Amino acid sequence: MKNKFSTDLFCALLLTLIFAVEAQSEIVVEIDISDISAVTFTTTEALSEVNFAGSSANGIALQDFFVGNSTTASGENIGSTISAFNAADGSSRLALDRIWINNFAGGYTTNDVSFYNASAVETIFTIEDQRALTGAAVFDLTTFTGLPSFGTVGNVYFDAPAQSQVIGQWRVTAVPEPSAGIVLAVGTLVLLRRKRC
Repeated sequence: MKNKFSTDLFCALLLTLIFAVEAQSEIVVEIDISDISAVTFTTTEALSEVNFAGSSANGIALQDFFVGNSTTASGENIGSTISAFNAADGSSRLALDRIWINNFAGGYTTNDVSFYNASAVETIFTIEDQRALTGAAVFDLTTFTGLPSFGTVGNVYFDAPAQSQVIGQWRVTAVPEPSAGIVLAVGTLVLLRRKRC
């Protein structure tokens, strides 16, 4: 009975870890909020699941990043290197170098974070089976309220608010990265399993 319980527990934990790894493939932007004076938005290597075209003036939006925020930031050039394709064949990219904190979905309640480029308004693309986004951005959020907690996940919209195609999710990560924790957990489970066999 004890051995069956151990095997069932091992299988349940292993399935949980597999689903956690699969969920990571949909994350296109990870955010480190451990230093709110230098919050880092980093794109992942996740691939786009859709072909879609939109405007660089709309860029991408991280929906409901804040909870009850009352501060805005409009059009600040933060030197972001987050970029999207600006050629349908994937031959070049355009940096979305400005940040806008507002709500694209109506009501304008300052809960969303958008990255865009209005100085060079161009068509930008997501290309199926190509990396959705590249680059990173750092922004000081000390004057903002309602920051998300570690582990919070939300949608990333492309060309919001015009067409609003979901291209993946954003996630607030802790330090160290969750992937290191997964490796540690799997190693621990293997050692426990060996010890009992």
